[in-house]
Amino acid sequence: MQTKKSTISYLSQVALIVGGVLVVALILLFTVFSKTKIYLTVDPANAVVTLDNKPLIITDGKVNASAKIGQHILKVEADDYIGFKEQISLGRGRNFSKTISLVGAPKPTVIADGAKFITLSGNQIFYQNQSDKIIYRSNFGLDSSGGITINSTTPISVPIAGTPDLIWSPTRDLLVLKRGTTATLFDFKKYDFLNQKETPLSSDVGDVVFAPDNSRIAYVYQPAGGERSIIFTDLGGGNVFRAANLKSLNIFDPQISFSPDSQWLSIVPRNQSFGENKIYLMNVYTKEVRLIDSDGDQKSAKFSPDSQKIIFSTFVAGQKNFDLSVINLDGTNKKKLNASGDASQLKSFDLGGKIFLPSSSGSGKMGMYDVNTGASLDYFFKLDSAKITEIALTENRNGVFFVSDGKLYFVTLKSN
Repeated sequence: MQTKKSTISYLSQVALIVGGVLVVALILLFTVFSKTKIYLTVDPANAVVTLDNKPLIITDGKVNASAKIGQHILKVEADDYIGFKEQISLGRGRNFSKTISLVGAPKPTVIADGAKFITLSGNQIFYQNQSDKIIYRSNFGLDSSGGITINSTTPISVPIAGTPDLIWSPTRDLLVLKRGTTATLFDFKKYDFLNQKETPLSSDVGDVVFAPDNSRIAYVYQPAGGERSIIFTDLGGGNVFRAANLKSLNIFDPQISFSPDSQWLSIVPRNQSFGENKIYLMNVYTKEVRLIDSDGDQKSAKFSPDSQKIIFSTFVAGQKNFDLSVINLDGTNKKKLNASGDASQLKSFDLGGKIFLPSSSGSGKMGMYDVNTGASLDYFFKLDSAKITEIALTENRNGVFFVSDGKLYFVTLKSN
């Protein structure tokens, strides 16, 4: 009887051992055959290589790594070079090998020193020189290789007193000058210097914006008496109309922005309590103001090129940069974009939903993002420690003017 029990016990142990060996073998088999090898030769040798945004080890320009089978995004980037980006498909039992040589990024051309408040119209770039306080207009031409020629640079204003913010009208023949909380209108008078003058718009002013169709001016009015309103005026500052009561909505000093079709106004409070800073939408014609998203911690907002969505920046604790997200005007389909930055700085790339903005990392890179599909495309240029504060795209979208450290540059867009 003892012998029989011993035999059973022995067989059980053998079965356990065999079963364990089989399990280990299956795990090893699955592990081995669920991955494949990646072999890369990269130039320059100090490039940063990532797979699905996770860094791969590179030694003397060589990468020897393993990855799971399936679809992956391979990126290779280096300072002063145009980055490489490719979706690769890794199959079972097939190694992936590739030689990647990056091409040098274009070097921006300096257009002017001490430039600020840039705006573009056709083949003309406008800016204020911060030394003499005069506004200039430069006529430029672009050649087939992407180079730029400045054909003429002409002063179009008298020196502007003080250090106001400049808000351009869509037609570039009118400015709002904002000194602290006082706003005035500056009419170029067809560049007739003798007749240029400032006229009062309002005191106790917050944000000021022109409607893209040049039909009106909107500004935030918040005097010491406690009133907080959005005011509409005509282009001369007349026909003053109180369009919205912000006090009743507990909204302080908001950032406002018109939609490209001039039918909507986004409102993002800048209350001291960040949790109260939510996204509101105003119908310019009915004057209805409604909350479209209950989440707070919002920084700024801007409409998509087709006026059907709002792109907004959100403060995230512990992060240096703001997350960018998009939402429909009715508050549905909110989703994060694969990008960060200040929404108020972005530009429309096309009417299909593509937006453009500089990298928030301070590198020589800008990005184009499709708010509908989530696709992205990076553009690279050669400039040490770029600190971009303003951008203006050319009409053909082949180049961009930008301000970095007070200098106005132009660079041809070269992508990965």
